Amino acid sequence: MEIIERKLANPENPPTVEMVKSFTGTFALGSQRGYSKTSITKPQLIREIQSFQAKAWAERQVKLSVGLKTMDIILDKMIEPHYEISIIQYPKFKLRKPKFRAEVQRLALHLMKSFEQNRLVLTFPDYTLMFEMDDSKVDPRINL
Repeated sequence: MEIIERKLANPENPPTVEMVKSFTGTFALGSQRGYSKTSITKPQLIREIQSFQAKAWAERQVKLSVGLKTMDIILDKMIEPHYEISIIQYPKFKLRKPKFRAEVQRLALHLMKSFEQNRLVLTFPDYTLMFEMDDSKVDPRINL
């Protein structure tokens, strides 16, 4: 892989460059608790992610770099606000692929339980996982 000339960024003090294998994981978390109308606020979600991160570091010496943005999931007549949570392999705190994927799953399951989500879909570049608490529950706005 070609890296641009380091001197272009700052000729007097060029940055160091570290290249690692790229691992990512992404999942969407509904912005309401369960199938209720109770909203999950962005500050609540950030606090829960930070709590997970602190525990992951204290117990397993793992740091996850988490991105967070809002989005809508659209399926039939259901238009549901969600948070998109993306995790990247951060070069400063790199993990091996199996460990990275396990930690992303731990975060997803932790948030799923904390915010009473029935279903959560987690996507890695080469496969998708769906976690489901009760397969008989489906949003009534989805046509079956």
